[in-house]
Amino acid sequence: QAVVQVYNLLQDLQEDVVVLQGTQYTHLQYSLYVTHPCDKEEGELEGSCDFIVMGQGCVALLNVRAPTDDLFANHYKLSQSQRNSTIKLVRRCCIKTFRFKMPE
Repeated sequence: QAVVQVYNLLQDLQEDVVVLQGTQYTHLQYSLYVTHPCDKEEGELEGSCDFIVMGQGCVALLNVRAPTDDLFANHYKLSQSQRNSTIKLVRRCCIKTFRFKMPE
């Protein structure tokens, strides 16, 4: 429900942006850009992001969680972890692919 609401809001944006919804990436895809120690297999899911919104000179990463959920605190912590992994991936992709460094 919450993801659908955010999706509908993003559809109404008047900005010139590209929105990717339901993005997932494997350990292999992640490790092409971000070096980190772990025991995951190449095809194993490394992370995900509900929405990646890309505009002129900016990228926004959105993980949507419903605040009415009893497990909201646990979902929020997981969401923070996924967001941090996705931020690292997007930064490294920009640097390695476009030679563009995103601001911190």
